[in-house]
Amino acid sequence: MRRVTLSDIAERAGVTKMAVSLALRGQGRLRAQTRERIRKLAAEMGYEPDPALRALNTHKQQLKTADKGEVIALIVDGPEREPWKTEKYVMNFKEGVEAGARRLGYRLLPFWAGDAPGKALERMLVARGIRALILAPEPRLKKDRLPLDLDWDRFSVVRLGRTHGDIEVPCVSHDHYGSMRAVFAELLRRGYRRPVLIHTERSEERLEYRYAAAFQFMLRDLPEADRLLPFLVPKARVEMDDFLACLEGSRPEVFLSTDSTLLYYMHQAGLSVPAETGFASLDVQNNQPHVSGIDQGLTAIGAAGVDLIDLLIRTNARGLRATEHKVVLGGTWHEGNTLRSRPGT
Repeated sequence: MRRVTLSDIAERAGVTKMAVSLALRGQGRLRAQTRERIRKLAAEMGYEPDPALRALNTHKQQLKTADKGEVIALIVDGPEREPWKTEKYVMNFKEGVEAGARRLGYRLLPFWAGDAPGKALERMLVARGIRALILAPEPRLKKDRLPLDLDWDRFSVVRLGRTHGDIEVPCVSHDHYGSMRAVFAELLRRGYRRPVLIHTERSEERLEYRYAAAFQFMLRDLPEADRLLPFLVPKARVEMDDFLACLEGSRPEVFLSTDSTLLYYMHQAGLSVPAETGFASLDVQNNQPHVSGIDQGLTAIGAAGVDLIDLLIRTNARGLRATEHKVVLGGTWHEGNTLRSRPGT
C-alpha cells in the first residue's frame, strides 16, 4: 500500500505542501481553523510521518541550535598538571579531544584537580558556566589520583579509556579484548606457537583483565605444551629482572605487551628481533614506526569522546547512571619490523 505523502494531503486540502508541513508541526502563521482542518484530513487519509525523514530533520535542527562556543572542561586528576608532556598516550587522547572540539565548535579548557582541591573545582566550573566534562585517563597508579568532589548532577560527563571505573558515566575506550584476539590470530598466521603476554597486574586490573582473558581464550588454538599463561608483574612497570624471569621460565617465541621497553630488554639479553624472538605491541604509538602490533587509535577515541559529550549536552543528560553508555573502538594493525613476515610475503 502506497504511503500517503504531504503532496497528497495538500492536493485534497487545496493548499501548498509547505502549508501542510507547517500545520502538522504546529508552526507558521496559519489560521487555527486551517491548521485543524489539515490535521483532521491527514488523520482521515492515514498519514504517517516518514521516520527516516523525521530523524534527518531532527538532526538538522540540532545542528542549527547547537550551542557553539561552549566550553568543555578536560579534567586532569593525576599528580601532574599536564600529563601529556610526559605520557605519549595521554597526548594522543588530548589531540583527539582538541580535534573533536574544533570540529563541533566547542572550546576546550584543561583543569587540574590539584589547583582547586575539594569543592573549589566545582565552584570554578560553575562560575564559568561549564556544564560538560571529559575525564582524562587517570594516572597509572590509582593511589596517585586526586579526589574529585563534584556534584555530578550538574554536569554532562564522559570518561576516556577504561580508567575511572568507579565513576559511572559514559565512556569511550579501545576494544582491548578484540585487539588481543586480533594480534594472537596474526601471530598464528606468521607461524608463532609459543607466545606470552607480559603485563603489569595493575594494568590488567584497570582493564578488568580483558587482555589476559582474551589471551587465555586464544590459547586453546595451540598445543597444550605451548600454552604459556600470562606473566603478570606486581609492579608499576615491567623491569629487566621481570623480563628475564619470564624469558628463563617459559622460553617464548614472541612477547606481547603494551610496553615497548621490552624491545630494549630483548636487545640487552642478546636476543635477535625478529629473527630469534618476536615482539608484538598492544599499543603502538605514532612515534614507533618500527614496532609491529596494534595502533589503538587513541586520537580517534579522544575525538569520539567529544561526539559523545555533544550528544549528552543536546539531550541534557547529566550525572551518574547505573547503566553506562559505552562506545568501544577497534584498533588497526601496524606492520613494523619486530615480527617475522607472513608466509608467502
